[in-house]
Amino acid sequence: RWTYARVIRKDGTNGAAVPVVQSINPGVHQIDVVDGRLAVVETYLNTISLFDMGSGRRVRQVLPAGTPENRSTSVNYKHFNSIYADGHDIHLVASNNRKTYGRASEIFKLDRDWQVISVIATSSGHAHNVYVEDGVIWHCNSLDGELVVDSDAVFRIDQYMTRGLANNGHHILVGGTDHTDRSLRTSGSGCIFVLDASFKRMCHFHFPDVGGVMEIRFLQDDRCISRSFGTPFTVTKK
Repeated sequence: RWTYARVIRKDGTNGAAVPVVQSINPGVHQIDVVDGRLAVVETYLNTISLFDMGSGRRVRQVLPAGTPENRSTSVNYKHFNSIYADGHDIHLVASNNRKTYGRASEIFKLDRDWQVISVIATSSGHAHNVYVEDGVIWHCNSLDGELVVDSDAVFRIDQYMTRGLANNGHHILVGGTDHTDRSLRTSGSGCIFVLDASFKRMCHFHFPDVGGVMEIRFLQDDRCISRSFGTPFTVTKK
């Protein structure tokens, strides 16, 4: 069982794994760089932690919905999993738990001081990923296998949950993962669906028995990243 997670950076000269942040909660989901800070979504803690890029020191913890008193059973436990900062605001996906508690996913909109501006309701279940283009919010309605733009499902695949989103302006990548029990996730199959800029499906890549697709990124010009830092980060768990 994982006891902690860490964030590492791959050195561009020799390929070495350089630790950036050590000993954080193992329930880490998305990470990104927002206003020069490494933002880590510590899902199980209902928080986003901000770290200094040089020292790896935690400089701030943000609790957009407060501290849950009874962990995942608390009404205010949101299971935050995804983050995206555009030129003005910060957006967070609150996955919630529609299957167990009937709570549809929400998207929290924050200002650049990490104060909540509004909470946007969706009809999605167990949503992941958020991206904003020209003021229009995209997200993955994971439970129903959809990519949602504004409130419209522009892509749907019934046999997979959708998780992982990338967009370089020419192509859109959507990740697909088998619907399976948590204990079997590492042995399930995954897919990456390639769409054109008008959301027409072009092709897909199937990866049998390798586990689900957790995230997708273009190596260049990925619009779904808040800010590209140059060398990639990786989350590892021990």
